[in-house]
Order: sequence, then C-alpha cells, then structure tokens
Amino acid sequence: MASPVASRFDAAVVGAGTAGAAAALVMARAGLRVALIDRDRSPGAGAPFGELTYRHVVRRIVADGWREASFPAERVIAQHRVCLLAPDSSVTVGHTHRALADPPNAWSVTGGRLASWLVEKACAAGATAMFGWTADGLCWSPARGLSGHVDGVRLSRAASAACGSEGGCRVSAGVVVIAEGSRGELRATLPRPRSRPCPEYVLACARYFLGAAALEERFQLEPGCGALVELAGLAEGAGGAFVTVGSLLTDRDGVTLALGFPAKLLEQWPLADVLDAGAAHAALHPLLRGARRLETAAFPVPDGTWSGLPQLAGAGWLLCGDAAGLATAAAPDGTPLAALSGLLAGEAVVAGHAVGDTGRETLRAYERRLAAEFGAGSPRGAARLPALHRMWSSKRLLDGIVLGANDAALRYFLVDGTPRRDAQRQATRRLLQALSCWAPFPRAGILRRTA
Repeated sequence: MASPVASRFDAAVVGAGTAGAAAALVMARAGLRVALIDRDRSPGAGAPFGELTYRHVVRRIVADGWREASFPAERVIAQHRVCLLAPDSSVTVGHTHRALADPPNAWSVTGGRLASWLVEKACAAGATAMFGWTADGLCWSPARGLSGHVDGVRLSRAASAACGSEGGCRVSAGVVVIAEGSRGELRATLPRPRSRPCPEYVLACARYFLGAAALEERFQLEPGCGALVELAGLAEGAGGAFVTVGSLLTDRDGVTLALGFPAKLLEQWPLADVLDAGAAHAALHPLLRGARRLETAAFPVPDGTWSGLPQLAGAGWLLCGDAAGLATAAAPDGTPLAALSGLLAGEAVVAGHAVGDTGRETLRAYERRLAAEFGAGSPRGAARLPALHRMWSSKRLLDGIVLGANDAALRYFLVDGTPRRDAQRQATRRLLQALSCWAPFPRAGILRRTA
C-alpha cells in the first residue's frame, strides 16, 4: 500500500462497500488515480445478511463479469412473492417464470461479498487500497471558490509509521466520493446536509440458518434457486401490533428477514422482540420454524422521499449509497441502489476530470442522472422512493391494501350460505378497492428496467 502522505490522487473514495467499490472501479478503469479508503482492514466487510443483486445493474458496471466463476452469487432468485400480513391472516401472491432464471434476473449474496468482488476488480484496475484508515474530516480549499472546494480528506490510523507518531495524515484528491454508509460522519460536515427534517426509520435484520436441503424444501425451490418474499402489513407480539414493510430473502443455506418500522418502536420493544414478532407471524413461521438465528442488527434508513434526500453533490464531493440516503426498508433494493449510485458517481467524476472541472455544477450532473433514473423531471422533483412516512402516517396501507386484500380473500373462500355468485362479486369489489390504494406506494423505477 502506497503512503498516503506522498500521494496525490484524482479522486478519493471513502467507504469500500458496494457503492464505493463501484465508483472506484469506474474511475480506475477510466485511468484516474483513485484511493479507496475504508476503516475496516477487510475490503467490503459487512454484516452477514443476505443481499439482493440484479443482473442488469451488475452488467452496467462490469458488463458480462457476472459470468465469471468468481462472481459471488449464491442463489438465482427464480421465485418472487408478495405477502400482505394482517394480524390473523395473510394474502400471498407468487410468481415464477423461466425468464427470471435464465438468464438470471437477480441473485442473493451474503455478507458484503459483492462489495469485496468489486473491490478486487477496482484494485486490479489500478485503484490504491487504503484499508484500516479512518476518515476524520474533509479538507477544504477556499481558493477554489467562494464557498470552498473539497480537495482531500484527513485520515488517522493507530501506530502508523507512515503518518508519524500521532497517526494522522492527509490524502489530497481532486474529488472525494463519500460512500461510508448511513452512520458515517463526513456527510455531517457538508453544507446543507439535508433539505428538510426527515423522520427516522429502522431496518432490522436477522439471518437464520436452515441448511440448503431444508430451505429448498420449505420454499419449494429447485437446487441452486432462491426466493424473495416482500412483506407489508401488521406483525403482532406481546407488546401489541406494529406496521412493517420488509422482505424474506434466501441465500445458500439460510434466510434473511428484514423488517422496516419507525425507530421509536425500539423505545418500547427490544430489537429481538420485534424480529421474533415478525418471524412468528402465521405466514412466516412455517418457513422459519426451527431455524437457528445467527445474527441481528438494526440500520437507520430515510423516509423514502426524494425531497428528503441530502444534497448529493457539491464542489469536489459526491454522496452515494447509504451515505446519500438511498437505503430503503420498503423494498429489498438497497444493494442495487448503492451499486447504481456508485456507478453514476464514478461516471460524473470521470466526465468532470475530462474537462478539468470538478465544481458543483459539473458534479451535480450525477444528481440529475440519478433523478432521471427514478423517473423524476428534476433533482428536486416529485419522484419518490417507496414513501415510508406515508405508509405509517396514513391508514391507506392497512385499511386499503392489507386488510382489503385479506377481506377479499376471506369473502371468496368462506362458505357461509351466501350464494357463490354474490360472494365472488363481493370479493371482486373488495379486491379492486384494495388494488386502487396501491398507487401511492410504487417500487423504485430504476430497478424495473430490462437489461
């Protein structure tokens, strides 16, 4: 590893997760001198939970690299389900299709392995790895503009011979890409870090071990294939019921349960109780019965509105991945969103470097492109990620979608003396009412484009 004191880079990437690794790969491949910095000593180190990865996002970064034997896919997601949870019932809609498996539409990957794979490719393309370093702050150059221009990052490392007795140093760079995750501190030092106050939500995750044979039997999967179950509705435990959205994702030998909910719920319930309540629901219990829980964690996520995101680019800096607030609990698309934002951030830096301009207006092309991917007319337009705050503050999710669909199913299947034709008409009307309420909660459009 080169000494950061003696180096000047075209770009420094803080965070070697999926977003940071994708940005570093794009820039290094274009010939830029790139420093890839991370506080962990293992590249791409992450929590050991299942992650979803889409082929068309991977192809935009590495073309046909997904065909390589080293690509860290564990299961091809060939089965998709949507499960609407009511306290004492559920409605599940499932879909399988040959086109989802050949070629693969999506894969499951565990524990940051996709990030590690991208880090290896970035280093092979010429990026300089600086792992085990902590980014303490940004370096500003007032001479580059009235409002200042970021031209580096301050690092620290315990007992570092390269940086002197105090273990501190500076990495000079024309642009700093901040991809340090949702808990990073660098973004708090940026001007106007958020356009408006944002409600706080939590994505709670638990990984369960089942074994490959049991997993395939319970989810009715072919060998090597996996399933994604998207969840929305009510979970109930000893402390009462709570609204949640999330997912259940299979990996090689286990399942990751992810539940999103308002952070204030953790003031009343321990994290383990929230996860137990979700896993105990009648729709999920048969799938997780007897499984051994390996890991749990909770991550902060934004409310899901575009206007709730921070400013994503400025003079000499960009935000991407979780640091940009792109994580969402409403759909299991956090990893693809991170990868895509890293790709677009890297391309914006390459374009700015080519014309010798890394100022605010040039780099904000990244923000405009990201907005366009979401279908927005402008960076601050009306485009929305899945709007979590509307789900929890409005009764439309429960009364309209979840309870409506469960009520329609009950009216259709229940035999209580009502003439069959009348029961079918009642069920159809109730189902149409439920479906009409689905419009306020769209999935992120960028992940629905064909490859």
